[in-house]
Amino acid sequence: MGLALANTSLLFLALITGSRAFAPSSSSSCHSPRRLPRTSPVGAVSAKPPRPREGEREEDLPEDLDGGEQGFDFLSRRRPGMQDRGGVRVRRRMDKSRTVPTDQQPFNELQELKEDPLFGWAQEDSKGLVTRLALIYAVAMAVSIPIGTTTFPNQLPEALLAANIGGLGVLLAVAIRLYSGWNYVSLRLGAEVVEYEESGWYDGSEWYKPPDIRARDEMLNNYEVQPAVDRLKAVLAAIGLGFMLTVVGFKVVVPDDPYAMLDDTYLNTLKGDDDIANDAAKKAAARGTNRPVYCESRYYQAMAGGGLCDK
Repeated sequence: MGLALANTSLLFLALITGSRAFAPSSSSSCHSPRRLPRTSPVGAVSAKPPRPREGEREEDLPEDLDGGEQGFDFLSRRRPGMQDRGGVRVRRRMDKSRTVPTDQQPFNELQELKEDPLFGWAQEDSKGLVTRLALIYAVAMAVSIPIGTTTFPNQLPEALLAANIGGLGVLLAVAIRLYSGWNYVSLRLGAEVVEYEESGWYDGSEWYKPPDIRARDEMLNNYEVQPAVDRLKAVLAAIGLGFMLTVVGFKVVVPDDPYAMLDDTYLNTLKGDDDIANDAAKKAAARGTNRPVYCESRYYQAMAGGGLCDK
């Protein structure tokens, strides 16, 4: 009897408690029941960013690894301490190194440089590099020598110097291109912050290398790239010195412009020289000799053409 009375009392108390949960409040309508506060289920995505722990700034929050084709893929990752126990997962971006385009990462730029048919020459030792540059010089001279002999007929020193200027000019351009490419990669490998373009010139960004990638790049720069840059510096200095000496020698041997003979002033001078030569020939004929006076002078003989001096 007592047990049945106790069960009846508990049932009555439960009914009273349940009715109070849905009783109308004073601030709401009498027809709208009072609702209990909702809680976010585990696994739902929160609209608010995660709160940093004490002593941690928002920019210090790590970013997860990225694996999307476009370079930006967001995955749900949970970091202990970033939210309450059992709370929602936090969407964080993956490692920012993956957002840098593949062809703009210093390591990949080095690989492309080494595989390039021209830039790969810098990996050779000094003898191999000089041999390949000598082949380029030979091809350039094969084209420059006919041009030089045409510009300076019967003037071998002037023609050779002009051809050498053309050959060394081509060689100097190739050496500068090699040096600029390897020096560019060397600077990017040794830099702590790398600039890159996400899709064009207008959206440049900066990438701070993680410690492990920075150590790897510095090792590659010191043991692979820097020796090639030093070899190119020495070769570039030698070619530049030879080019300057050739230009100075050409100016000494050929002080005037080879195309000055087409100038009106020069042509008028030749016409006056021809008149003087003709007058001298007439005076020599009047004296009874067939050999003009100007034949005694090599300069005036060349000016007059020397036709009468052979008779």
